[in-house]
Formats: sequence, structure tokens, C-alpha cells
Amino acid sequence: MAAKTEEEKAPRSSENLTCPLCIDIFDEATILTSCGHTFCRKCLKNYDLSHQDLDHMICPLCRKITKLSANRVADFLTNVTVNGLVHNYHAECGGMNAVLEMRPKCTACMLQQDAVSFCCTCNNYMCDN
Repeated sequence: MAAKTEEEKAPRSSENLTCPLCIDIFDEATILTSCGHTFCRKCLKNYDLSHQDLDHMICPLCRKITKLSANRVADFLTNVTVNGLVHNYHAECGGMNAVLEMRPKCTACMLQQDAVSFCCTCNNYMCDN
């Protein structure tokens, strides 16, 4: 079997390493068990704070329900694969300072500015405009 050329290898894009809630590189990537979507653990904790009256979490992307234990977000599984990819990305890109260069660009307009939010309905990153 021949080795793949550089063009054939998967791109080393940071887009797949970006949390859809904070639009930043994953920090302790955590999986919602009902749907498999991954978010930063701190983002899920913040999201959970505004839903303390519920015994479940509704996925911010697909709306599937994940039951919560008494420990709530603390019991969610860590996404070991994504965390490994984030670690590798940091190692290849010069550490945590590379995070600022990784912010996704707006996909909703033609300006290609840094995104500040993500629309779960249309799956677009959006800038201030």
C-alpha cells in the first residue's frame, strides 16, 4: 500500500476541534451520551446552571435529551479522542497561543470575520454583523 501524499491526508483544520457553544478550541471535551455531541465541560456546566430545575439536559445542537445523575455534568464522559487531538494540535501549532488564530470565521456572510456565535438552526458561524 502506497503512502498518502500531503494532499491526500486529512486537513489539520481546527474547525473540528471547536466547541459549538463557546466557539473556541475544546477545553476538556465532554460527550453528551444521548447524541454523542461534544462540548467543553465548562460550557456544559454553564449551560446546566440555567437549567437547574430539570433532571435532564437538552443538547444545544440536536435537542436530544440526556438524563442527569445527582452529580449532573460532573458524571459526563470525557471525549478522550478529541482531547488527544486538541493536545496534538497545540503541540503542532506552538501551544495555547495558537488558540487565537483558530477561531472559526463567519460562514453566514462574505466578510470572513471572526465568528462570535453559532446558529444551531442553520449550522452557521456568525460574526457581529
